[in-house]
Amino acid sequence: MTDDALDLRTILSKAARFCTINIRWLTRGIIVVIALLILLHQVYAPSVEWLGEILGMAKPSLATVLGLVTVVFILERVIVLHELIEHRPINIDQRRVSGYKRLSELVGERGAKRVDLLQVSGHTAVPFLRDLAEHYPKAEVRLLLMGTAAVARFDQDHNPDHKERVVTTVQELEVMRADYPGFDVTIKYYDTAPGISAVVVDNDIVSLSWYYCFKDSTNPDIVRVRGHLSPTVTVAGEEATQLVAFARERFEMLWQTAVSSNVAEASNSNWSRRRAGSRTSMRRGSVAGVMRMQEPRMSGRIGCAGDLSVSWHRHRDLLP
Repeated sequence: MTDDALDLRTILSKAARFCTINIRWLTRGIIVVIALLILLHQVYAPSVEWLGEILGMAKPSLATVLGLVTVVFILERVIVLHELIEHRPINIDQRRVSGYKRLSELVGERGAKRVDLLQVSGHTAVPFLRDLAEHYPKAEVRLLLMGTAAVARFDQDHNPDHKERVVTTVQELEVMRADYPGFDVTIKYYDTAPGISAVVVDNDIVSLSWYYCFKDSTNPDIVRVRGHLSPTVTVAGEEATQLVAFARERFEMLWQTAVSSNVAEASNSNWSRRRAGSRTSMRRGSVAGVMRMQEPRMSGRIGCAGDLSVSWHRHRDLLP
């Protein structure tokens, strides 16, 4: 297939997507144009007759004009009803994984220029990010992840290991950058307690879920955080306006105080060095010399789900 054929195919695909998204406004626009012509005819009839002569159209009767308006109006209502049946503007999925699959479908239909993600580890969002990289590599993407030092306060028995998941997400993004030229993600890290999970696409698509924290029933010293199994609300179109504003406001609040000093990338580099060191040590018959990086002393409080809060003060290796 030639480049010209590919370009034409891309143009037709974009035109079809534009019409699919904006069909109700296109039909409403036709109604407005017809209404303006009727008004213009009442104010200055020769102008409409002159326009008809230019277009080579016979002078329409009032009944014809009203009939045309009625047909277009009925068509617009049918299209709107079809949209509501086939593409419900508000969807609730039982799990976040299903919600992100639906989100990928919506982005495939409507496109994406700007995407903001608020996550803990970003593990569940990786397939969505890969779809985004494949189809919209030029999109401006910002990702908020929980810093490894902060996320290590949860599930300290490493079940699951949130620090490892953060590092894995960053590694996956590096692979995507290599696989899809032009795709890039700006990452920042926050250290406050997790609350909501959000993905905002442009100004008309939003996916919202939440994280919840609780003490382990068998070991009250361990505070767990969960969210990937939470129900997820995905909204598109006009109905998404208020939720988009809500999610983006929360995102921007965290973005302002989040840090770019990438603890996860440092972990990534150290992880690679550690693997290389381990291989060397194994060849020498010793496990000595494995490099470790220490994180700074930190103190603070975390709290989720009402009164569940624990004090923390720790100084340990960045990697378990």
